[in-house]
This record gives sequence, structure tokens and C-alpha cells, in this order.
Amino acid sequence: MIIGGGTRITKTPYANNEINNQITNSWGIRTPMPTPRYALAAAEYNGKVYVFGGQLIFGNASLVNNVEIYDPITDSWSTGSPMPNARCELTAVT
Repeated sequence: MIIGGGTRITKTPYANNEINNQITNSWGIRTPMPTPRYALAAAEYNGKVYVFGGQLIFGNASLVNNVEIYDPITDSWSTGSPMPNARCELTAVT
């Protein structure tokens, strides 16, 4: 799974959400993240992917405390409780 990202050339964050089908060895595009960003953290828990924090603009202190939750079964996003502080370049594990 690939979520978010961006390019330093145009300073544009991405809302990408792509999943690899290991049976067909191909990539599929899914519903994009509600908040395009890079330098985020993501972890799977109970079949859902939790996406934490990140940065909205390259080279800018535009950090976010967002928590967005992706359900691959319904291909939909929901909003979780925000983190106490905005962060980027963090790690999440389960």
C-alpha cells in the first residue's frame, strides 16, 4: 500500500492511495486521502489503516495533527481523534 507522499520540485503533497494486488501483481488506485500530505505515519490495526500527522507543504512548518482511517473493504475514509500535537516524519507500528 502506498499512501500520500509528494514532490520537492513542485512542493506539492499527494493524497495517493494505491494498493498492490499480489495475486495479479498489479497496482490499483483507491479513494484518495482526505488530506494530501507527506512525511506521515501509517499503520494497520484490525483491518484498517490509520494515517497520522504529516506536512502539507514542503519546506514550510505546515504540520498537521490529523488522524484519518482507511477501510479497504469499503474503500472509504473516516476521521479519528486528532493527535495532541502536530507532527511529521514520525513512525507508527502495531
